[in-house]
Amino acid sequence: MCWYVPQNGGILSDMQAPAVLDLLTESERRVVLLVAEGLTNPQIASRLFVSPQTVKTHMKNVFRKLKVSSRTELTALVVREVGRGG
Repeated sequence: MCWYVPQNGGILSDMQAPAVLDLLTESERRVVLLVAEGLTNPQIASRLFVSPQTVKTHMKNVFRKLKVSSRTELTALVVREVGRGG
């Protein structure tokens, strides 16, 4: 089981992840949650110990799967889904 620490300090397990995030792989979910916290691709890469190209690939896949076209749209979707509890 993976645990995520949202910026508000709460803890969200992957078992509690909102339905929209269920469409994503575990790695993609990690990237998405960090994007929602406002991190840049290089910051995410550093945090997750992966290359910036890996983050870019995850973002491309996330945009396709969730049918969003910007980080702002992605963040709004995540905030909305987490706020309503999935």
